[in-house]
Amino acid sequence: PPAEAAPALGLDALRRLDSGRAQSAVLQELLHQLEPFCAERAIVVFREGQVAGWAGAGFAVGDPVRGWRGSLDASPMLSRVASGTPVLAPASVDPVVSSWLAAGPRALAVPMSLRGKIVGALIAVAGEGTFAPETVQLLTYVTGLMLETLQVRPTVPTAALLDPEIIEPPPVVAPPE
Repeated sequence: PPAEAAPALGLDALRRLDSGRAQSAVLQELLHQLEPFCAERAIVVFREGQVAGWAGAGFAVGDPVRGWRGSLDASPMLSRVASGTPVLAPASVDPVVSSWLAAGPRALAVPMSLRGKIVGALIAVAGEGTFAPETVQLLTYVTGLMLETLQVRPTVPTAALLDPEIIEPPPVVAPPE
């Protein structure tokens, strides 16, 4: 069956991301906000040629992501991501990724960067319902910007995310007769 249409991404999702005051809180909220747009999702980090799971959501049992380990060189998908290219492919094309995920579903891996350096990836898996790769990429990008500015954003929510103030024109008063 065709994938369901993706729900709209709203300001509330961005406000929730914006409310995190620590990097870990923002990343956990990203995993939560991605729920309508994919099935399983995970954040992995790259260090010294290795990839390690940080956290995940949407798995049938618990969070297996923290136990994920592998060589970046052994992963065609993640080595491309580490060089700055998002990848969308069946998990089965990658021995590292397929050891973590079921072999069948498509997985999107999106680079995550801090201070101009790619430090990891967001992995989103297609499931039975909605799979919206563009929205996953958009939320990953916005989250990166939020992490870059976390220490300099003094108020929550950020002013651009507030509800607009409605100003109506003054009522027209008919001139006296």
